[in-house]
Amino acid sequence: MREKTRQTIEAIIQECPRHFVPDDILFKLRQKGIRLSRATVYRTLDRFIEEGKVIRHWLDQNSFVYEWVDRPHHDHMVCLRCRKMIEFSLEEIERIQMEICKEHGFVPLTHTMLLFGYCDTCMKERTPP
Repeated sequence: MREKTRQTIEAIIQECPRHFVPDDILFKLRQKGIRLSRATVYRTLDRFIEEGKVIRHWLDQNSFVYEWVDRPHHDHMVCLRCRKMIEFSLEEIERIQMEICKEHGFVPLTHTMLLFGYCDTCMKERTPP
C-alpha cells in the first residue's frame, strides 16, 4: 500500500466524528475529488487495526463502527433504536476486569465493552411491551 494513500485516509479519518464507518471516508474522499476504491479503504482500515491505530466496534452481525485510538481507554453504550453511541469511563470497572484477569492467569492486551439498550430519548418514544 502506498504511503500517500495511507496518509490521505488517515487525514480523512481525523476529520470524521469520533465513530465512523468506511462510507464516511469514501464520501469525504470523493468530496475532495480523490478516487479510491472501497477495497482500498477497508484494507487500510485493517492495517490501522493491526497497527493499533484504529478499533472496530461490532454493533451486530451486519454493522460496525470504527474509532481512531487517540485518547485514554473508554467503553460504550449503544442504543438499539437510533444507534447513538455514548462513551463512558469508570476506573472501578477497569480495576475489576484486571482482578478477574489476574485470578485466571490471563494477560489482557486490550478490550472493548459495549452495553446495548435504549437511550433516554428512545425510551421516552418507545411504547411499553
